[in-house]
Amino acid sequence: ETATRAAAERAVAAIATPFHTAGREIRLEANAGVALFPRDSNELDGLILRAERALERAKRARRAVAFYRRDSDAASHHSLYLESDLRAAIEREELSIVYQPICYLPTGEILGLEALTRWEHPTRGPINPGSFVELAERGGFIDRIDRWALREATSQLATWSRLGSNVLVTVNMAAQTLSDPTLPRYIEELLQETGAPADLLVLEVTERTALEDYDSSAGVLKSLRETGVGVALDDFGRGYSSLATLDQLPISFLKLDAGFTRGIGTSLKDEYLMRAVKLFTKGIGMPFVAEGIETEAQRTWLIQQGIRFGQGYLFSRPTACENIVPPRNSRASARLLPPLPADVPRSPN
Repeated sequence: ETATRAAAERAVAAIATPFHTAGREIRLEANAGVALFPRDSNELDGLILRAERALERAKRARRAVAFYRRDSDAASHHSLYLESDLRAAIEREELSIVYQPICYLPTGEILGLEALTRWEHPTRGPINPGSFVELAERGGFIDRIDRWALREATSQLATWSRLGSNVLVTVNMAAQTLSDPTLPRYIEELLQETGAPADLLVLEVTERTALEDYDSSAGVLKSLRETGVGVALDDFGRGYSSLATLDQLPISFLKLDAGFTRGIGTSLKDEYLMRAVKLFTKGIGMPFVAEGIETEAQRTWLIQQGIRFGQGYLFSRPTACENIVPPRNSRASARLLPPLPADVPRSPN
């Protein structure tokens, strides 16, 4: 196995070596999955199948090389079956949307509602969202879930708007979905079809998605903002990105990762970071939401620091839309989403 590993690592390193074409430097990444004859199988088809499973492990663990391990085979089978069930659930529209309020901390008033996708498996029951999102990302079909969720949430936003509500509705978008250049047009068509107000729809993108490939992300986010919708930076702080980068992205507001809220009262580091983010975002005129608020003590501390917006179980767990009564005839959401710049078109709706 040692010699085989060395050979695989050399192959991966060779692929990753930068090369130049048309005056530009090109960099590639590679992973390798390895199965050994006759230890893992004495048939070609069996070896290929087991090498593919080893490759999946390498990608998940972000390792250059991974070997097939029999003890991981059962888990791999389970994952493949679950992925197949998820694809079928999407086709049969068996997913559902729940909403969690984003609140004005001093009063508890609802300013926005985050749309969250859920999957109730017919035999296994509720599937952890992180698990099925990961399956969809690995399988390359997360964009189908995101677009479905976007359609459902936009339709619900239109319904609430017709009833006189002005709360924001936010929808999470994966990196794969955002990379599709047809997304802005899809959103424009949804807004026209449903009559939902563009200035009350917000797309949530993770810090990692927005900042790891900054040059690409900035252009995509700008195109999205030009449709009239807002963009929020989710899970901020998890990747410890440079605050200076935020001022250069077309972000409406950011959401501080829940881990920092949990540190209130126990971690000076988390408290200092939250104060620093508050000062910085105030300076550039960007609101932020503290996620993961579960206790009155956390809420009180945040208010004392001048932090006005939050989300968490203290206010509500994610719930079906029929259990939500958003406020009517209120522009409370304008506290969280500043007016669009003059050069960004308003919704025609």
